Amino acid sequence: MEKSRLKFISSAVCKDFLLEFYKGRTHGELTEKEKLIEKSVSVLSEYIETGSVQRKCKVRYLDGSVGVLMKDFLAYKQSRRLREMTLDKIESHMSNFNFWLSTNGIFSIHDIRHHYIITFIKSLDPHKKALIHDTLMDLRGFFKFLYEKGIIPTNIATFIPKDNYQKQAKLPAYYTEEEIEKLLKSVDRGNIVGKRDYAILVLAAYLGLRASDIARLRFENLHWDQNTIILRQYKTGKNISLPLLPVVGNALLDYI
Repeated sequence: MEKSRLKFISSAVCKDFLLEFYKGRTHGELTEKEKLIEKSVSVLSEYIETGSVQRKCKVRYLDGSVGVLMKDFLAYKQSRRLREMTLDKIESHMSNFNFWLSTNGIFSIHDIRHHYIITFIKSLDPHKKALIHDTLMDLRGFFKFLYEKGIIPTNIATFIPKDNYQKQAKLPAYYTEEEIEKLLKSVDRGNIVGKRDYAILVLAAYLGLRASDIARLRFENLHWDQNTIILRQYKTGKNISLPLLPVVGNALLDYI
């Protein structure tokens, strides 16, 4: 701070420090000690901005004129009612690309060439195929958005290659009725923990509720007078109405 004649530390100072600290390198090229320094500065930046530090520190770099355009793209994606988890991933990919551009002295959208994008992709961990696939897809969407808005004269998205990544199909997993019955009978309902576990299993077995929805189930979701359970699915964001079956209601009452 003395060398830079700074009297106060701000989040902008932290980000400027990280830009100079990287010197064109990627996160994977840092030593363990340098990664610790980077994390410490990122935590400090988050604390200055928000007054608190979350368990998982997320410092996103969306500064500069390119960052402003990325925020516009994110706002457009948000207007399409994408899930928060999806928006967070897109923001992360945009931040990584913008940070890479800044560390390589590229600050204008009009200075970006398609071979810069290829170089950026090559800087990512080659073992993280899903990350590379999603980043390529989001960058194509970003540059297509800019082209359709008339911000750039050429649709750079057409020059961004497509990879051959394919998500591995999940093996079907299910239990037979006999197995479910055996599982339910194995629960010791003589204590509060057993009653809780039994209620969870009944909700999953008879109504097909996901673990995320069971964990978020509240009293207001139970409509005893209508014999229904009404909730908003965490994964899909859709409102659903399910029958409050006697076996389900009895299990819940026994636990409550």
